[in-house]
Amino acid sequence: MFSKNVIPMKRALILIIALVSSTSLWAQTTANEWLVALQRTLGSNYATNMVLLGEETGGMMGYFVIDGDSYYLSLGAMEVYCDGKLRYEVNNDRKEVVEDRANLEEGDILTNPTRAFDFVSDVYNLAIDSVTANGATISITPKSDVAEVTIYIDVVKRGSKVLPERVLYDYDGEGYTIELGIIEGTPDATPKWNKANYRGYDIVSFL
Repeated sequence: MFSKNVIPMKRALILIIALVSSTSLWAQTTANEWLVALQRTLGSNYATNMVLLGEETGGMMGYFVIDGDSYYLSLGAMEVYCDGKLRYEVNNDRKEVVEDRANLEEGDILTNPTRAFDFVSDVYNLAIDSVTANGATISITPKSDVAEVTIYIDVVKRGSKVLPERVLYDYDGEGYTIELGIIEGTPDATPKWNKANYRGYDIVSFL
């Protein structure tokens, strides 16, 4: 009489157990393990679309390309070229270029995207802020009292990959959020700074 329901009920039970076990595994994954998996997925050469959210930006769109310590970033009227040593920040609205030495220790996407997900536990406090069925929100705070910023990174697991979805920078109650979308495939060559392309621009140098 009950034999017809035995197999479906067993299958349902197995699915429930699998789901609970999977969620439990994600909950047990440490913040550092998430970041290591994220770095392994991205590697040293990748590109991502981004949207800068905020009341003043209104959803400003752009992208950046990473190649080791070199990168190119485009966001609204702003462009940034960096060869790992020198950084050229272009404001196309003001027709101005600011050149300076690159700060490879900075970890903000807009100032140095090459270190946007590179946080080591001996310098930062890493913690799981929340967990979803296939991802997590990681909170990152510098151990030094000098830097008053908390960073929240939303990561998601898709197949064997761990990808970033969103980064929030909280500077003591003020900050901004960047939504991210990895561009599949190997990116084209990272655009390089060429002064000839910006004739007529004012150059402000801090070198």
